[in-house]
Amino acid sequence: MKHDMQKRQQMRQELFEALTDNKLSFAEALIKCRYITAKNQKEYAELVGVSKKIISDIELGRANPTIETIDKVFAPVGLKAGLVKK
Repeated sequence: MKHDMQKRQQMRQELFEALTDNKLSFAEALIKCRYITAKNQKEYAELVGVSKKIISDIELGRANPTIETIDKVFAPVGLKAGLVKK
């Protein structure tokens, strides 16, 4: 159990680094969040309070989510929407 927690923490740190370095698309980031939390699309949607269709559409690059939705879907890994200087 402790090993699983350490692995999830490591994956979370890798996610943060990849986002900082612009190495992930929005869709890829969400997929990694689901992997970190060990949830399928339906379970993750229930966890964050959105529909499975929204999760699916984001992962397929077909969505234009609101800031509120972005905050919801990334909250389980400690992320929220924000602006950064180019």
